[in-house]
Amino acid sequence: MKEARIKKPEGQQRLFGLSTPVRSAVIPPLSAARWLLVLIVAAGVYFFHGFLVPVLAALVIAFASWPLYRRLLAAVGGNRTIAATLAILFILTFLVVPIALAGAYASNEVREWVGWAIETNREGAVTPYWIATLPVVGDWLNEQWTRNLGHPGGIGELIQLISGANIGSIYRGVLAAGGSAFGLLLALLFMMIALFFAYRDGEHFAGQVDRLGERILPTRWERISRVVPATISSTVTGMTIIAIGEGVV
Repeated sequence: MKEARIKKPEGQQRLFGLSTPVRSAVIPPLSAARWLLVLIVAAGVYFFHGFLVPVLAALVIAFASWPLYRRLLAAVGGNRTIAATLAILFILTFLVVPIALAGAYASNEVREWVGWAIETNREGAVTPYWIATLPVVGDWLNEQWTRNLGHPGGIGELIQLISGANIGSIYRGVLAAGGSAFGLLLALLFMMIALFFAYRDGEHFAGQVDRLGERILPTRWERISRVVPATISSTVTGMTIIAIGEGVV
């Protein structure tokens, strides 16, 4: 005798809910990916904000000088490494080195002046000969110098009267500013490294950014990606021309 098999009727309804529950995400996958990317970028900016300014400076320089770089790239036969190296050497020669030399000279002059002021404040100083022998105002300047700076503590009294600070705090501030020059040098070095890679791999990087931007902002990215570089390049070029004009005038 065969055992009777009990079959459940197909399509039988459950008391609660559907027999085949429909699974749907609370947040669509595309929206979740966008917000995750935003969080990753925000975390990167937070942890590496010290390198953000040099990278932005390198990108601005690359945007502004890209037409000239394209000509240089064509002149070297399309070799991106050689073209990027030559571009960095040109920037170092005509922009970075003169500014660095001027900054170093100004820093040394300020340090020497502050050192002289501290020594004069400690022991006092007589009126320099070239000041005392000036026509018309030499005698008056000699009198004022002797009254205010000829005795120990004279410079400190003047600084305290004018600014409320003392010469020691000013000297410590100058030393701190000189010590921060090393940090500026490292930032400049990182900027030049970032600029080298922006020149050499700029087109590939721009293509990757375009693909990413089209996935995040599919309807607006094309306009944004074309307007922003052109705006940066035009702004930098205009400011450079204005600065050159003001320097000539």
